[in-house]
Amino acid sequence: MSYLYVYCILILLGIIKKDSKFVAVLIFLFAWILLGWNYDNPDIDNYVWNYEVSDTWFGAFVETNSVEPGYSLLCYVGNLLGFSFMTFKQILAAIAYAMITLFVFRVGKNYALIASCYLVSFFLMDVIQLRNFFAMAVLLFGFRYLLKPNMEKMDAVKYIICAIVATSIHVSMVFSLVLVLARRPIKRIFVLALIVVVFLLKASIFGFFSTTLDTEKVTIYEGLSSLQGGLFSSFIFCANAIFIVWVYNKYCKKNRIGIAGSFPEILTVKNINLLLLILIPFLFDNASFSRLLKDVLIVNYAFLAINLKGKEKMFMYGYALFYLVYYVSFGERGLLVFNTVFKYNNFFVL
Repeated sequence: MSYLYVYCILILLGIIKKDSKFVAVLIFLFAWILLGWNYDNPDIDNYVWNYEVSDTWFGAFVETNSVEPGYSLLCYVGNLLGFSFMTFKQILAAIAYAMITLFVFRVGKNYALIASCYLVSFFLMDVIQLRNFFAMAVLLFGFRYLLKPNMEKMDAVKYIICAIVATSIHVSMVFSLVLVLARRPIKRIFVLALIVVVFLLKASIFGFFSTTLDTEKVTIYEGLSSLQGGLFSSFIFCANAIFIVWVYNKYCKKNRIGIAGSFPEILTVKNINLLLLILIPFLFDNASFSRLLKDVLIVNYAFLAINLKGKEKMFMYGYALFYLVYYVSFGERGLLVFNTVFKYNNFFVL
């Protein structure tokens, strides 16, 4: 369990040396080791089978019942190059963390603190949910364009391209296309109206996925979440939006030095979290749709790092711990993942 000790030390180091790029790189390097060399977790058998059967074009795009052609193509190319699954995972994880690091460095403040909060919150899920992690990295790379203070039309196009590529890796990312609306002024009544419309059209939306993508895949996503699970996840989404809006109203509207032209674009981040509320109707069908909230957490950490000063940073620490508790609250599975991430790693037995 020495990995767990290093994990805790790096989290504390990120808090103490919050402006250090070097510490941020150390944290992401450690995350890469834990993810890339993990050899046993609840989902790894599915990933290994999917990769090994993708050694032919037919296997990659037909036998796997693929609805994510981008990921299938990556698996096919990895097999062509003769990579084992572990090598394939390590290379993709290195590219993904490079994209995440580029995003964090573009923020321009508290690099290590943001990396530390990432390590605290949903990093453990990224070790398990590989496709979603790779898709998240592509989406974060796209956020560099969506969050530019003086975004041009081509920046919006670049973000949409990144969102489409992310969707080709994990289909749930299709909802990230809606976030392009965040650049425009958004009223709460508009978000409420969208939620109502999505509730009314939910069956048709599932039908669209079923006919255009894959019926079996949609069936897996639909109808697996309990009422209690949907209410719990909905509470998390609402609490997240309320907190971000509260920080915006209390701290961002003050004319603080450096805020007006700061990256990320502050109002857009608030709007992104409001738009995420339109996913609430789907949370009652499957909690997997909550992943998009996880995927924008680094954006929120950047938002909080820029706007909170001094002791106000305690809100940021609490925000990250809140999501750690949310994750562990999944019960036995959450505790199992926590254990396997730190126990089953062969980096030092190469």
